[in-house]
Amino acid sequence: MSNQKLKPCPFCGGEAELIEAQYPYVECTECGISIDFLRNREFDHKAAVDKWNARHIPEGYVLVPVEPTKAMFEAVTNDDQGAKGLRERLASDSYKAMVRAAQESSQCE
Repeated sequence: MSNQKLKPCPFCGGEAELIEAQYPYVECTECGISIDFLRNREFDHKAAVDKWNARHIPEGYVLVPVEPTKAMFEAVTNDDQGAKGLRERLASDSYKAMVRAAQESSQCE
């Protein structure tokens, strides 16, 4: 059996469980999503965990937090031209709008 740590479910954040079977697979204990459709004769415990833990980010995209970090704010607002509070609110609102738009467009594809 593998002693690798399973990442949380990429869909709901729930806890994942390694299912013991002829061809092991991983399943979320919260939403029930699994990678059992990927079972094949080459899968062992390590392969099942590796497949579950893999996270794909499409080319041209980067993984970003839903809320901008302090470093992100500073990158936008650190221009020494005054009105920093206004720029911070504008940057935050703009960033959140971009994340929402990216989420909506990925649901349409």
